[in-house]
Amino acid sequence: MKSPDRTGKRAALGALFAAILCALPPVLLVMFGAGVLAYLPEWLDIVLVPLIVGLGLFAIFRWWRARVASRTAE
Repeated sequence: MKSPDRTGKRAALGALFAAILCALPPVLLVMFGAGVLAYLPEWLDIVLVPLIVGLGLFAIFRWWRARVASRTAE
């Protein structure tokens, strides 16, 4: 019996994580915008842009590794 395909679950989790990353900075800006912590938008860009790029590269690496593994398994 084959194991169920988990690609759909992984895609859904990845989409959820991306949505959270996209929605978090505006929420933080609204929360901190009126207060003393109004300097955070620049800090968020410094942290989140490399994080998103790194996660994208990690996703590409995982896709490539799975593709190579499926070719060698055949």
